[in-house]
Amino acid sequence: MPDYLSKVVWEKDAGHEYNIPFSFLDSSHIKVSANGVILTLTTDYTISGDTLTIIASSYDGDVIIYRETPGSTQATRNTPENQYVDFANGSVITEADLDNSSLQSIYVAQEAMDKALEAEATPGASGNVPVPDASQDDYILTADGVAGSSVWSTTSDVQTILNVDSAHTASTIPIRDASTPPKILTDVTGDLTGNVTGDVSGSAGTLSPGKTIEITGDVEYISPVYTGSADITAASEVVKIRGESVSEDSPAEGETLRYRDSVWTPETYIPGWAGFAELQTDGTEGKVTGSSDSMDTVPLNTTLANGSITGMTLDDATDVITVPAGTYIVRWQVPCYSSTASISYLKQSDAATVDGSGFLEDSTIEGTGSCVYTGNTDQSQGEVRIVVATTVYWQLQLYTSSSGKIGTSDAAGGRSFYYSTIFVIKEPS
Repeated sequence: MPDYLSKVVWEKDAGHEYNIPFSFLDSSHIKVSANGVILTLTTDYTISGDTLTIIASSYDGDVIIYRETPGSTQATRNTPENQYVDFANGSVITEADLDNSSLQSIYVAQEAMDKALEAEATPGASGNVPVPDASQDDYILTADGVAGSSVWSTTSDVQTILNVDSAHTASTIPIRDASTPPKILTDVTGDLTGNVTGDVSGSAGTLSPGKTIEITGDVEYISPVYTGSADITAASEVVKIRGESVSEDSPAEGETLRYRDSVWTPETYIPGWAGFAELQTDGTEGKVTGSSDSMDTVPLNTTLANGSITGMTLDDATDVITVPAGTYIVRWQVPCYSSTASISYLKQSDAATVDGSGFLEDSTIEGTGSCVYTGNTDQSQGEVRIVVATTVYWQLQLYTSSSGKIGTSDAAGGRSFYYSTIFVIKEPS
């Protein structure tokens, strides 16, 4: 028997006197039970000091004496009505009052502990957890249909309670069977979120009528049709890039997909380019130059493939080329006849004037080439790589160290500017 703090069990005494081995605040807090019957103070028993005397002699069996301090039962739960000491404003606080107030709390705590010990010592009683059977299968606590009562149940008992059935009968919860691999459902012939026929776990069933796996977005699913028989490897292809169609042809080695005319098509990359040239062969006199003079070299009134670089144009009146943003490789060559020495420049400006004079005043040299006069075969040439952040303007100019006619051999009708050229290649962005 547990060591109770506020309870004691005595065998029946012939003299009907019993010792109370625990403290109490008032004799009315002591309760007695004999033959399972709760006795009444003064009528059935009296208390003197720590001795309890049962007046009634018609009882048998053990006598249970226990304490019920106010605050420990349902009937005495309200405060301050059931406070043993009720302090008042202006009253004198005595040692006895303080002790009794503290003892009430201690006694209530002791009685609560005794009730827990009693529940542990008498499992299976009303309101207490029952003792499980020796079988390891009895490990689930369930109600047994009696108010305030519970039992330890086996797994088969719980299946019955939950209405679980491995045979998948009507109005039951199906469970896995003993097959390997286990089947969640067996022999499903109706709809299971979309026309499933046959044995779900077997190889005979298919997703009727052979549904494909769909991939949304720019990637399109190709094959195979899912049959449910085994793992599959899905095939797909890119049909769009950012919503724009892709050509059916696949890129070959050295090709890349390029967006052109609303379609992405595979093709070998060809950089944008533009050529400008003067092809005069009519014997026109060359341009007159002075000593230490700079001038735009040629009237570039012939354009080769201009337009393959979007936004690049030529002004015939000023020999000015409009250049959109990009990175360019520029090569040129210019005739230098009748000059003791000449050098050509590709000059750049942020704004083009009508006559091109702004290049002479504001521009900086972006690239150079050089030649020394050695008869009627000389020419100046150069090459430069230029990064253009925004639209700018170019003009090809020639500096001569002496006066003369550029592009002719002094005699009227001599050589002209038939091979003066500018060639531009735009690098991919």
